[in-house]
Amino acid sequence: MIEEHEARGRILERIWVLPSERVPLRAAQNRFVAERLCARLCIPPFDNAAVDGFALGLRNEAGAAAGERFRVMGEQAAGRTRSFRLAAGEALRIFTGAPLPAGAGAVQMQEETEWEADGDELVLRGSVDRGDFIRRRGGDVVEGEVLLEPGRRLGPRQLALLASQGCREISVARRPRISIVVTGSELRAPGEDLAEGEIYETNGIQLEALCRAAGAEVLGVDHCEDESLPLRRTLDQAAEGCDALLISGGMSVGSHDHVRPVLKEMGLEQVFWGVNLKPGKPFLFGLLDTRPVYGFPGNPVSVFVCFLRFCFPALLRFQGVASEDTEPPELSCRLGERVCNPGPRPHWVRGRHDRERGLFRPVGVQASHGAGGLSAANALMRMPGNSDWSEGREVRIQLLEGWLL
Repeated sequence: MIEEHEARGRILERIWVLPSERVPLRAAQNRFVAERLCARLCIPPFDNAAVDGFALGLRNEAGAAAGERFRVMGEQAAGRTRSFRLAAGEALRIFTGAPLPAGAGAVQMQEETEWEADGDELVLRGSVDRGDFIRRRGGDVVEGEVLLEPGRRLGPRQLALLASQGCREISVARRPRISIVVTGSELRAPGEDLAEGEIYETNGIQLEALCRAAGAEVLGVDHCEDESLPLRRTLDQAAEGCDALLISGGMSVGSHDHVRPVLKEMGLEQVFWGVNLKPGKPFLFGLLDTRPVYGFPGNPVSVFVCFLRFCFPALLRFQGVASEDTEPPELSCRLGERVCNPGPRPHWVRGRHDRERGLFRPVGVQASHGAGGLSAANALMRMPGNSDWSEGREVRIQLLEGWLL
């Protein structure tokens, strides 16, 4: 067995960034930027009003006092400028986002004025300082400013920023193309009838969902029984055209575990097999030519933990995310109860983080088959082997919600 950090390092050093492609901005959500993007326009692109009110031609440098009167010269709505110019003592009715007229030193909100509709004079109810309620050109973004670096995931906020620059399409990393093979003669597809001793297959749908959460494209999910010849045919077909191959089950040394011998026949360069980790000890990583192959244990919690620790970072790296940015967010909190790990391997404990109380508690069965507890968890805690931690101890946890889409 090798240590977890070494396993991650060996995987990531064998991952390359995929070529880029151009996509419409509307189709770019959750894709990863492939090039540095700089502002072509200032934001705002011109001085404009921050509120509905009146642009004022000030009589002095400081501003205007309550009770001052201004002559109303017209109005400027949002849209094309009407090229007004204000002299001292003149005002222009103006609306939020409208271009500021030349000569305007401040904007006073409408609620702070006395003015009759269509009247030609207004009186200030409150004082106003020079520059009040004016959005200056370039106050948010200046031309040439770096907006997004390669590897940044595009969410609604980033898409809106790019739209403000007039972008119609963008260069993003190509999605990794993933093939998934699930092995196990006892497995049946959800919806089929179960015979005695059979169970429903869950790892295929879990791995497919995890791959999509990482921005990957899943080419197919195949199921194969525990027999060498059908497995070889299935793996040969699945390996065609993919960037990475994910295999669930058959990774141990039992007489029905055929995956490793078949992969060896196919020419797999085994980088490692076996990680000092719980759950997920028999995890395998290797290369078919240059194509990464991930071999997961058959239990669903082992699949989830190994994917997060070893596969999710690689899929992000494929899309240009820096290696140091592939970890989920961490925070400190306290244990809500005593937690023990009597075994020698580090254990990723599944639990619930209570944000209001700042506590973490294990949830469900802490075994590799415990899908119920895994489903209820919103955080993971790594606990060293042979450990006994008391209630109230400060610990570090990794948050799942908000990181896994």
